[in-house]
Amino acid sequence: MDKKDINDLISWFVEKRSVIDYEQIPEIDLYMDQLTTFMDERLKGYKRDKTDKILTKTMINNYTKDNVLPPPEKKKYNKEQISLLIIIYHLKSALTINDISAVFDYMESEEISVENAYKAFAGITKREKSEFAGRAGELLDEAEKNARETDGAGKALILNVIMTLIVEANSRSQLAERLIDMMKTK
Repeated sequence: MDKKDINDLISWFVEKRSVIDYEQIPEIDLYMDQLTTFMDERLKGYKRDKTDKILTKTMINNYTKDNVLPPPEKKKYNKEQISLLIIIYHLKSALTINDISAVFDYMESEEISVENAYKAFAGITKREKSEFAGRAGELLDEAEKNARETDGAGKALILNVIMTLIVEANSRSQLAERLIDMMKTK
């Protein structure tokens, strides 16, 4: 895999990952099957492969059982619950369910509405998506330089890109965890 292949992947990655605007979340309450279908269709760009599920019934039931997500009313999920599930989906790759619960508890204690929190989340996601392509290009240039320095021919480019992305992701995740710990103590 060469630099052009990686650049193509980055472009595809940025293009396929869409953000659901708050206004695009259904106003009508959804049954579980409707909810999982909505999530699978609207967040399909986040799947690693076609067989992946965005959220399963079991996951959603566990979030409810663990008091991360309010229980459905008459087996239906409202716009706020759907918004929280979308946020959970994005946070769960970097945070524990306990940390996500702490974030939601903080929102509630500070009287931050789900709508406002979701709109902020969507705005941050859109901004990050547009900035990522530029940063990814810089990251790729740096990884290419590191690969040339370490193996002379730059054969380790993809390995350097992977390691750089993971180190960056870990740093951001660990900082978020520390902020959550601070939030819990206040």
